[in-house]
Amino acid sequence: MLDEPEVCYFSVPGKDNICTILSTSCTGTRSRRICKFFKTEKEFYEQRNRAVKINRRKGNCANCKYKKPHCEIVEIESEKS
Repeated sequence: MLDEPEVCYFSVPGKDNICTILSTSCTGTRSRRICKFFKTEKEFYEQRNRAVKINRRKGNCANCKYKKPHCEIVEIESEKS
């Protein structure tokens, strides 16, 4: 993740370049005109980890019925050093 390209985390490159969130074609590049969901892999995990920390503080992780283990933090390469 350290030297990541500017490719959207939700983009599935290939024949149709599909967006997994919108189920439409996409370029996988950063352009607000085309897609407001664009996030690189690093941006996705940083924002996910932030949401996990907020939910831990609120006590929501202990009551989660959807995923086990609850509220895992994903380590990002740049944070390990």
